[in-house]
Amino acid sequence: MAVSPFQSGQSRGKFTIRGETAQPLADLRKLEVRGTKYGHALLVAAILSGKQEAITILEQLPRSTRYRVQAEVRMYTNLRRGRKLKIV
Repeated sequence: MAVSPFQSGQSRGKFTIRGETAQPLADLRKLEVRGTKYGHALLVAAILSGKQEAITILEQLPRSTRYRVQAEVRMYTNLRRGRKLKIV
């Protein structure tokens, strides 16, 4: 019978300190990390938070990619709470 990791005292979860991420922001310089959904969301969230490291990474991106990420950041900054108005 297999023993679950929680019963053996070896949990697989990792605790992070508030403000830290599971992956360091320095890894976003690599295309393999930044090209994933998680990496892209992490980059956008770090830019929204005003992390200087993410802003320098953004400045080093190609122009078309930089403009696309900046447009997504603007979209998230202009979001309002609640449901969208439906004009009939």
